[in-house]
Amino acid sequence: MKVNYFDLGLFNGLEIKMMIDILAELGIADYRAYGFEAHPTYSKECETRYKENDRVKIYNVAIGSKKGASKLYLSSNSEGHSIYATKNNIIAGREVATNTIIFSEWLENNVSDFRDSFNILKVNIEGAEWDLLKDFDSKDLFKYFGVFCGSWGDVTKIKELENIIPEYNEILERNNIQTYRFTYYRPQFNSDMKGIVKEALDEYIKK
Repeated sequence: MKVNYFDLGLFNGLEIKMMIDILAELGIADYRAYGFEAHPTYSKECETRYKENDRVKIYNVAIGSKKGASKLYLSSNSEGHSIYATKNNIIAGREVATNTIIFSEWLENNVSDFRDSFNILKVNIEGAEWDLLKDFDSKDLFKYFGVFCGSWGDVTKIKELENIIPEYNEILERNNIQTYRFTYYRPQFNSDMKGIVKEALDEYIKK
């Protein structure tokens, strides 16, 4: 059985190692990890960190609702950069160039067997969760993912997204999506990810 781990919003990418360790403890040897980071410096650091592991691929792109050149607006802390300029802690005038992708299109083009694999999705993309959610909902892709982890509440920090919160929550509820905290820096808030992945894997194997 193949397991895919997709990490959207890497920062320094240490959750990839955490998940690899969890999979090893569960006896999963056939895995692939795909990391996405919009900031070019952080993306390069992650490439260097995992360069010896050919099962890990790093991409310097942001997740959005369209493909092409974009801006990443920088926040007052190193983890909070966003493609949305109205995020609550963005510093006016500070930005870097990046590119956005539509994640479902990337998935179809790069992981041809994802429908026949066990997939884990970690998301921490500072408001672009809305773009991802609309994308997946319109293409009925949530059903191919067994575990959703990370931070899914950042849409509440984006002024221009204030009016979509009810719809955002409705999409999560309608697709029965339960999200779990999973972060290197605040482990005290983390869910029991090993137990969650094991339970989901067991259910997947039964099908």
